[in-house]
Amino acid sequence: MAQTRPYTDRSRRWAVISSGWRSAYAALAVTSAVWAALWWRVGHDGPHDVTRAGRDGTGTTAAPDGRGGAATATAPDGRLPYRRLLSTGTVLGSIAAAFGAQWALSLSHAWLPAYLRTQLGLSAGAAASAISALSAVSLVLLLTVPSLMDVLRRRGVSSRWSSGAGQAAAACLAGGAMAAFPFVDGTGARLALMTVAFGGASVAIPLHYMTTAEVAPPAQRGALFGIVAATGTLPGLLAPFLTGRLIDAADHPSGGYTTAFLLSSAVMLVTGCCALLAIRPERDAARLGLARQD
Repeated sequence: MAQTRPYTDRSRRWAVISSGWRSAYAALAVTSAVWAALWWRVGHDGPHDVTRAGRDGTGTTAAPDGRGGAATATAPDGRLPYRRLLSTGTVLGSIAAAFGAQWALSLSHAWLPAYLRTQLGLSAGAAASAISALSAVSLVLLLTVPSLMDVLRRRGVSSRWSSGAGQAAAACLAGGAMAAFPFVDGTGARLALMTVAFGGASVAIPLHYMTTAEVAPPAQRGALFGIVAATGTLPGLLAPFLTGRLIDAADHPSGGYTTAFLLSSAVMLVTGCCALLAIRPERDAARLGLARQD
């Protein structure tokens, strides 16, 4: 669903400009209904779900070993206590990367249109086009980077240095661009850095699911993904609120925006560094008895 966001963002802004704000909600309702119908028809578990893994009658489950292979879980029923899963560095680091990425995404949805209009002087149509271009870049990254990580793993690169370092780098690079663009002169250069800041961060979203999956028994992946998603998307509540408070408290809106962007940069850099240090799927899977350590 995240990969369809650029298209829905662009359609929503076009609808608001041409037909009023109510049309955006109608368009989202129709899109969601169609998506749900398609998913109900074609969606299913992948080849590593617990049902298929347990067909040999042994009661064990298959889990990735970090190189595309599988190892046998040591737990008799294939399950582990959630406190053990949630306390692994890989899960915590994955949540951190998602937290930083979601901070940027939440900020872009809530405040980027207003910033483009009031601070850069763009018209409504030009602002919509700029955000659509940013979303298009995000779409390309979402479609290509996870596949590249799979290629690296098949060539022997560990998950720590492919999917793990990839999401950490996305958060850190986006955070650096976030800190830089408020101080850059020229609309073109500022928009380019904004594309990196708000579009590049989205790469961490699919990658953090990939690393989380490697330390979760197949029977528990759905529940663990739900916990990770709920925690990683908390910036949706925090980032817009804090940004609004900072803008209101500033002597001038431009100063408030700058402070908000610097705060966002700090959050993204810290979470990206935490992810880089903590995500070690091979090690954590071995400690949980899901795979042999490389």
